[in-house]
Amino acid sequence: MAAADQNDPELPALFERLQQDLTPREAAEVDRRIWILWLHSEDKTINRLMAQGMIAMQRGALDRALERFNEIVERAPDFAEGWNKRATVLYMMGRHRESVADVRSVLNLEPRHYGALSGLGMILVAIGREEEALEWLRRALEVNPYLDGVRLLTDQIGERLKGKRI
Repeated sequence: MAAADQNDPELPALFERLQQDLTPREAAEVDRRIWILWLHSEDKTINRLMAQGMIAMQRGALDRALERFNEIVERAPDFAEGWNKRATVLYMMGRHRESVADVRSVLNLEPRHYGALSGLGMILVAIGREEEALEWLRRALEVNPYLDGVRLLTDQIGERLKGKRI
């Protein structure tokens, strides 16, 4: 059984730290530490499958990656990062509806998962639902205000939407 490491006792202090005035280097270190915790399982099989899935995803072998992440979700349904990685692969495959369902599973397990929050925003942009996307991107920035790419996308969408309202 995988540990639901979105519940790691170190996380609340890390999320609190993200609400402070940090240098870019400090923010990157907090972000790195959060991802390490999210990605880690006490189950060696889950860790092996995660590593295999991430390598396959990076190599563009999306079907193989999906198989690995499917296995993680089946073996450890309380492990948020399994759902998150599967959501990412499904998004990359253009399977947006399935990706959204997995993101919702991530957020049920870890509402502070700014990767899933911003990912949901990106899915909604991809399917033309920019107003709704903006809400989710802003939620990601509330959790982690140091997401420069998300901030830029949020600003761009905000400008486009302003133009449509005139």
